[in-house]
Amino acid sequence: MYVGYGGGIWIFDVSEPDSPVVVGTVAMPDLVEDLVTAIDVSDPEDPEVVGNYMYGREVTRVRMWYPYLFAKAGEEWGNIAVVDVSDPGDMEEMGVEMEGGYAYGGKSFLIVWPCDN
Repeated sequence: MYVGYGGGIWIFDVSEPDSPVVVGTVAMPDLVEDLVTAIDVSDPEDPEVVGNYMYGREVTRVRMWYPYLFAKAGEEWGNIAVVDVSDPGDMEEMGVEMEGGYAYGGKSFLIVWPCDN
């Protein structure tokens, strides 16, 4: 299980739900409102930041439909970036066109973004 806190991410082993154990952490003291960060969590005890994507505006919501991440700025739906995350170390904005769909997780990486909601 992944839990965000003010300075980063905690990774918990919840194989025994009554006794969760922190197995890894990622320090992210400089969370930026317009930065999306990819973290390799394939080894939960040694997670590693593998890439960043700077949106340029405060990211308020994200959705995944692998291999795409949809990053939204503000409350207006016209401010959406479509980002190819198939290579988390080299995330690339694809455009702003969006068709219907739902969010799904990616392979062995985690996308993290700061959010007040």
